[in-house]
Amino acid sequence: MNQDRTKRKLTAILSADVVGYSRLMEADEAWTIKSLEENKTLISELVEEYKGRVVDAPGDNLLAEFSSITNAVECAVKIQQELKKKNANIVENRRMEYRIGINLGEVFEDGGRIYGSGVNIAARIEGLSKSGGICISGRTYDHIKTKFDFGYEYLGEHNVKNISEPIRVYRLLMDSETAGKVIGEKRLLGRIRNRIAMAAIIILIIIAAGLLYWNIYSHQARKIEQTSIESEQAPVVVDVEEAPKTIAVLPFVDLSPDKDQEYFVDGLSEEILNSLCQIPDLTVIARTSSFSFKRSNKTIQEIADVLGVKNILEGSVRKAGNALRITAQLVKAIDGSHLWSKTYDRELKDIFAVQEDIATSVADELKVTLGVGKSLKQMGGTDNLEAYELYLVVQGLIGSPEYLELDNIKYALESISATLALDPEFSNAWAIKSRIHEVLATFGPANRFDTERDAALSAAQRAIEIEPTMALGYYSLGRCAN
Repeated sequence: MNQDRTKRKLTAILSADVVGYSRLMEADEAWTIKSLEENKTLISELVEEYKGRVVDAPGDNLLAEFSSITNAVECAVKIQQELKKKNANIVENRRMEYRIGINLGEVFEDGGRIYGSGVNIAARIEGLSKSGGICISGRTYDHIKTKFDFGYEYLGEHNVKNISEPIRVYRLLMDSETAGKVIGEKRLLGRIRNRIAMAAIIILIIIAAGLLYWNIYSHQARKIEQTSIESEQAPVVVDVEEAPKTIAVLPFVDLSPDKDQEYFVDGLSEEILNSLCQIPDLTVIARTSSFSFKRSNKTIQEIADVLGVKNILEGSVRKAGNALRITAQLVKAIDGSHLWSKTYDRELKDIFAVQEDIATSVADELKVTLGVGKSLKQMGGTDNLEAYELYLVVQGLIGSPEYLELDNIKYALESISATLALDPEFSNAWAIKSRIHEVLATFGPANRFDTERDAALSAAQRAIEIEPTMALGYYSLGRCAN
């Protein structure tokens, strides 16, 4: 590339977009376009006022750069304040709210445009921001933490697409009650210690599982050898097709324009996993293991090697209005070839019904493809839509990096309790409640250990009482017994 036209520089990058833009367009296209143009003008004027430059503004997105990181942050705060004032005079369902991400990073400039990982990080951080909020990278925080009276909430380290190293992320808090405070950071060391302890427990479990597997393998080997001797045949060579069928379900990917379907997508992935667990002769890797590869850059073959499976199920969800397009595909891990693929088009009227329908359909298709036993309808669920949506929120929180913060664990417990108030026969929710109490027993106050452990045991027993054949209940019960 011509060096006269290309410059490398360190700059502050502000990335902003509209939350729920597709919903607004569907509701009132003319109003949305008019509001978008007004807001772009407002934001552009503020960027210029704070000595910045709008680099690009396609659709509902806007990218700007500043030579000063403090100017970038002040501008972002001013943008949200002005938009909040403007929205106060607009009915709620027509309000156009933005989320903003800021990063300090190196970029390439070419023909007035900027490129590079610094821009990518700003865009990914923006996606972690709440409606009307601002998120900043750790590098940004390090530069501004003593320059403003804002508060900050540490959101942990996040693995973002196409970036090799995890990114520290902070949420900027603009209310007066949190001024000068940093929430969450003080618990970081404690979480590291807890994770070390958890890692030690996991290692012990893996060792125990390995010993169990070795015993089973040795027993089977002796049986094969004995059968070979008795039949006076040549040494047995196990047919690959007769080997145990193993599969891992990776978290489906949200391809919706607004990227706002994560709970639904994770819930769908889990329901498919639960349905597959009901198929005889099919070994399904646990959710905890397969969901650890969410947003991972590893190849299918690498993931399969780590999980020890021969097949991987992956897929995507795209939502536009109430229309859903769900694509699922089964991949043969050894060479990455596709064994099966199917696209499902559905109308989202009942989340539970759609997820159950898709999960059962996928399970039945894979039963034929993999040549395994008859699939069964999923068990342990609910037909209460509100309860199921709350359950998905808790599942999303449990899978997040912030889950082990005590406030978030308590919030998860409150939410799952509300779920069970709506449907006391929701077996899966009782199993999750047991796991939350078990975590509180481990990471909560020491004087609450016995109380939380008893509550965990009681919830697991209730899950099994409602649905005696549900694996999740027995898994929770097993954790209580350790």
